[in-house]
Amino acid sequence: MIQKYLNLTFLGMLLSLIFFILLSSFAEGFKKYKQTRAETVLIVGLDQSKEDINPDTILLAALPKSGGAPNILSIPRDTLVETQDGTNRINHSWHNNGNITGLRGALNSLANITVDRYLVINFKDLEKLIDDLGGVRVHIEKELKYEDTSQSLKINFESGIHTLNGKDSVLYARFRNDSLGDIGRIQRQQKLAHAILKKFHKSDVLKKISVISKFLENIETNLKMEEVLVLGMRTLGESPLTEILPGKFMGPYWSPEMDDLNQWISKNIN
Repeated sequence: MIQKYLNLTFLGMLLSLIFFILLSSFAEGFKKYKQTRAETVLIVGLDQSKEDINPDTILLAALPKSGGAPNILSIPRDTLVETQDGTNRINHSWHNNGNITGLRGALNSLANITVDRYLVINFKDLEKLIDDLGGVRVHIEKELKYEDTSQSLKINFESGIHTLNGKDSVLYARFRNDSLGDIGRIQRQQKLAHAILKKFHKSDVLKKISVISKFLENIETNLKMEEVLVLGMRTLGESPLTEILPGKFMGPYWSPEMDDLNQWISKNIN
C-alpha cells in the first residue's frame, strides 16, 4: 500500500514559495505554454559538506497532460536501485556522473521512468533563504540528538517550540537517526516547509521579492520559463497529492514494492 500524504513535502512546498512572485510577473508567458503529454520533473535537494555532496531530498513530480496539480513521489534516499556499480542507494547514483545524469539513469533503471526536466537546490542556499526571512518557528516534538565528527555534523535539539535560523533549520531537516529513518526525516521536512511558507506569507511584498530573487539565482534547472510557470501555477492552484515511493525497510535500506510503484507510474505518467 502506498503511504499518502495530503500535505506538500519539503521541496514541493518550497516550489509554491519560489514561484509565488514569478506567477504574478509572467502571466502572459504562462498562457503561451501548451503541454502535449504527461511530463515529469525531478526535484533534488543537495546536502554539501567539505568533502562530499549528496542528494538528500529526491522528488519526482508528474504533471498530467489534462492539467491540475502535479502528483509528487517522494523517493527516500536509501531506496535500493541498480547502478553502474551494482545494487546501491539511489543517492549514490549521483556520483556515477557527478550530477543529475546519474539520478535520471537510476530512475530509468528502477522502473523505466523518463525524467523530462530537473530542478536542483543546494541546502546552503536554503539556509540563506531562511536567514533572509529572519528565521522560522518550529515545534519539535521530541529530543533530537546526533553527532558525526567525520561530517562536522552535530544535531542537538530539545523538545518544544524553537525559532530556528537557516543552519539549525537544515540540521532539523537532515535528522534521520531514529526508528523511522528517511520516513521520519520526510515528515520533519514537511513541518519545516509549513513554517517557511507561514513566515514568507507574513512578509511584505518587497521582502518577498528580495528573498525569492536571491534564491532563484542559485537554482540549477533545465526548465524553460513557461514550464516553471506551469509548475508554479499548478502547485498554487491546488495541493499536490504527495506519496512516498511504495516499499518497506530492508535493514538500513528502502526496498521498493514494484507492483505498487508500477501502478503509480501507470496512473500518473504513462
